[in-house]
Amino acid sequence: IGAERDGRRIAVEVQSFRTQSPVADLQQAIGQYVMYAAALAALGSDRVLYLAVPRAVYDGIVSEPLGAMTVAAAAARLLVFDPAAREVVRWTG
Repeated sequence: IGAERDGRRIAVEVQSFRTQSPVADLQQAIGQYVMYAAALAALGSDRVLYLAVPRAVYDGIVSEPLGAMTVAAAAARLLVFDPAAREVVRWTG
């Protein structure tokens, strides 16, 4: 998804984390994030990439040591959203 935030162009990769394994979901999400970041860089895009995750995922696997290390290693910027309220509750990075 392409959008603007504070006058900057951004790209948002939305992940739902719906399987029984939060670790596998995080692995897939970070892998896609890294691939999209590489593609944007190769295209010379000025968009800043964000990985959108539901609040429950952020409060769960992303906040646990393994998740936090993985997100940090990928230098992933996060957009945390509340699916019920349909609103962004946090931006990181």
